[in-house]
Amino acid sequence: MNSITINVGEELFRFTSIRDWVVHARDRFKRAGVKGDEVICIDARGYVLTDGKGFIAAQQRDTYPVRVFRAEVDRP
Repeated sequence: MNSITINVGEELFRFTSIRDWVVHARDRFKRAGVKGDEVICIDARGYVLTDGKGFIAAQQRDTYPVRVFRAEVDRP
C-alpha cells in the first residue's frame, strides 16, 4: 500500500457507523450544502471512501468514524 499526504478543507461532519451513514447521510450532506463530489470521506485508518462499498468496507475493517471534509480542489 502507498501512503500520500492530501490537503482537505474543513471537517463538515462524521459518521459513527454504517447505520449512521445509511440513516443520516442525505440530511447531513443537505445541511452542509455539499454534494458527494465536493467532499473527501476518510475513515479512521486513512482510507478514502468513494462510494457505498467503501462505507461497507469500513464497517468490515472496523474503521469508523468516517470523517467528511470539504474537498480542496485547485481549479483554474
